Amino acid sequence: MENNIVSIVQELLPFLGAGFAFIWGIAKYYKRKVALYVNLILCGIGCFALGKLFGAVSFLTAGGLPEHFHVGYLGTFGCFLFIFSANLGQMDSLIDDGDKAMARYRMLSLGAPLLMIALTIPAICSHASLEMKIITIAMAIPAALSSYYNVKHGIFPDMGFGFVKAIRTYNMSAFVMAVICTVCQVTDVMGLKAISLISDILAAVMCIVMIMCAERGTRLWKM
Repeated sequence: MENNIVSIVQELLPFLGAGFAFIWGIAKYYKRKVALYVNLILCGIGCFALGKLFGAVSFLTAGGLPEHFHVGYLGTFGCFLFIFSANLGQMDSLIDDGDKAMARYRMLSLGAPLLMIALTIPAICSHASLEMKIITIAMAIPAALSSYYNVKHGIFPDMGFGFVKAIRTYNMSAFVMAVICTVCQVTDVMGLKAISLISDILAAVMCIVMIMCAERGTRLWKM
């Protein structure tokens, strides 16, 4: 019973954090003409919230999550796909024109996806089932892709345009979110429930930080 309560809290807290961030974002942007970039970030947070809602409802109604793939995974997976799409489709061409002088920043940014890959190694080497190992790798892919652009846009010089600096805090917070979610998945698969619980709580906080930093960034962008 105690384990079930902890598990419900573990799923419910990220839902509450992401749900608050999503509703707060809608309240801020409703009927306002904001960049598609921000809307994609908001959709990502909403997707994350829905995934965690599935987890909480599963514990309340069925007593636990299925011991195999379930739709709750798609919440986190979709979250980072939205963040990746926002960076690649809406922002990267504005920040990086392919200048060879900026190659060092691109190389440094590769450390982010390499970190995501490294974080999955303990789960891959664990006694978890092959299905859970495959799920862990699959979950790390969009997190790795989005983290590359988050770090890249976080360290790239502003070059006098202003918007790179304006969204820098958001990008670094989104990178931290990717690390937290990857750690949460890995530790959950390995049965390290305490670390997984702490990671979920931090994910709830980071959802709020991300949308607030993105909103602040868009305000600075316009100034």
